[in-house]
Amino acid sequence: VPLSETEPYINAHTHGVPQSWPGQLDFQVVVNVGPESCATIFWNLVNRVKEGERFKDGDRVHEVLQQPVLLKKFPEGHPDRGDVLRVLIPNSKADPPTLPGDEGHDTENLPWGEAPGHDQVPGCER
Repeated sequence: VPLSETEPYINAHTHGVPQSWPGQLDFQVVVNVGPESCATIFWNLVNRVKEGERFKDGDRVHEVLQQPVLLKKFPEGHPDRGDVLRVLIPNSKADPPTLPGDEGHDTENLPWGEAPGHDQVPGCER
């Protein structure tokens, strides 16, 4: 779902993960990536949950993309939906790529700038 007519960012999230796998939050991506990239991220995470792995706030997860991603807990933005684990994608312009909290992480010079996030919560990068 595009955030607005002028912002190309999307708010894509899974539905039903907590109901199917108790203790696991739904996943969210709020970035300007295509549907295929979102699907890849979600399938990689959900398939690992199906295998018994559980993810939580602050986890750095490898083998979702080429570089590790960071999962951060955020309110989904709808009153009846609760929290989600937002997938933060590394700043691939850095060498090596960095995530928030990494030494040298530079939000000023991301290749795409800061993304606003569905509920305007800082920390979502695309």
